[in-house]
Amino acid sequence: MSREIRKSWGGKEDGLRAVITIETACVMPVLFLVIYLSILGTFYYHDKHIVISCAWEAAVVGSTKAREEDGVTEDTVAAVFAERIRGKCILFGEVEGKAAVSDESIVLEASAARGGMRLSASVKAAVTHPEDEIRKIRNIGTWLP
Repeated sequence: MSREIRKSWGGKEDGLRAVITIETACVMPVLFLVIYLSILGTFYYHDKHIVISCAWEAAVVGSTKAREEDGVTEDTVAAVFAERIRGKCILFGEVEGKAAVSDESIVLEASAARGGMRLSASVKAAVTHPEDEIRKIRNIGTWLP
């Protein structure tokens, strides 16, 4: 048998087509993995930003309510967070929020997990009393000649 290289209909060598097929079989799974991880990473950061924004809103609402006469409790801040996160289009289904309330600040820690991915966010909002500061400034103005 001779060692001729057979030509296909297009005039290319059959051996060359086999090499391209094998290279494509090795490259395509890597390409699909990169695309899959890019999409998954996009969803992760999208969900993280939504969780942070909802936690921030809940902490600020708690900070505002803390100035009222009744004050605010951890359950109230957690309920506000649950209300804000409900109905959002996120990959992580169950998001938990835990709040800690003190006289100076409100800290809300949110966490979520799905499969092997986990995300967590911690937000701190100061309890401010701007009306007290304004009164101090106005009282200083009365002392001036």
